[in-house]
Amino acid sequence: MVVVADQKYDEPSETAAAHAAAAVSANHVAYHHPHSSQQQQQQQLHAMTRLLRQHQQQQQQQRQQLQHQSQQQQRYGQQQQPRSSAGFACPLCSRVTPDIGDMRAHLDQHYPRDSPVCPVASCAKTFSHPNSVRNHMRLKHPLQWDQIKTLRWTYV
Repeated sequence: MVVVADQKYDEPSETAAAHAAAAVSANHVAYHHPHSSQQQQQQQLHAMTRLLRQHQQQQQQQRQQLQHQSQQQQRYGQQQQPRSSAGFACPLCSRVTPDIGDMRAHLDQHYPRDSPVCPVASCAKTFSHPNSVRNHMRLKHPLQWDQIKTLRWTYV
């Protein structure tokens, strides 16, 4: 009978020899290289950390895409709302006109095409060039800008 690594074998065989060699090798590594198992654990930990980071980045990208889609849908929905049940609502004040032509004339009073002043009453910043006003409206007052564009350039 042969005993290898706490296992009993009736006679020596290749299996017993293989187990014996593996046990000797494992004992050698554990005795002479005590840090190798720690290194393996650290490598596994780093690999799992990398996978976790990749997964978190993918989730963050998906959240950002969904948020962007939601904002686009909200903006599109609000862009379709300048017309109220009584007519067309001004995005800058509470006035409602029954005709889009009247609303365009009203918008020109708020926001003449060559005006250097922001038409939003709470802002009223002054600029040196009308294009600067348009850029300001696009960036700082996007809802009103989208509604003004819709009212000005919609063919009814």
